[in-house]
Amino acid sequence: MDNQQQLAFDFDKEIPSLVEPLQQKEKELGVSSPDLIPPKIQLINFYVENGKYNNAHKWLTKVIEQIHFLKHDDLPSQHCLEKLSGLAAVFDQHITGAGMADRLDAALLLKTINQKTRKLDRQEIKYTVEEQMVSVQMVEA
Repeated sequence: MDNQQQLAFDFDKEIPSLVEPLQQKEKELGVSSPDLIPPKIQLINFYVENGKYNNAHKWLTKVIEQIHFLKHDDLPSQHCLEKLSGLAAVFDQHITGAGMADRLDAALLLKTINQKTRKLDRQEIKYTVEEQMVSVQMVEA
């Protein structure tokens, strides 16, 4: 484990009042449950308020990955998405090259594209995300 990961791990242990209930809910609901996004946002906010950007970055990355794999119907509320967008903007200001806002936008764009794919008759949208760029290609089915 590198030094940065060790620091993040140690800080998580220092705040069991937020991390332990979240871990318990993960055991009960599964780590990919959309119901875990609001408490994860609360934890990210705590880290940001305390200047622990590496820890907050780790959790925000997990949430964005989680959103990427959720079904469109399971996406968090607009309010939660706005909070995430604000947090992503904070990261982009404090961590050079973080690109968190772009990652979140790409994940949400792919959700929208995926939802519209289901509605298309005899067409399929193939998409890829590379770094911070989204490519959309229409192909006959």
